[in-house]
Amino acid sequence: MDATALVQDMISLPDESFGFTIRLVDEADYYSSLIFASSYNVFDGRHPKLEITYKVQVGISGYAI
Repeated sequence: MDATALVQDMISLPDESFGFTIRLVDEADYYSSLIFASSYNVFDGRHPKLEITYKVQVGISGYAI
């Protein structure tokens, strides 16, 4: 999912945009729930992680711009 526009909205309008919400289509069943850990969790392996990927554009001369 490309979240570029969503993140830009959070940066541009910090008083109106408060982050992401992840919800299940059917949240009525306890056994189909998801549990997330925060960055305060004592287990480092459960900390949230954001991966950012990007491509470097190469100019005509072959040097990175």
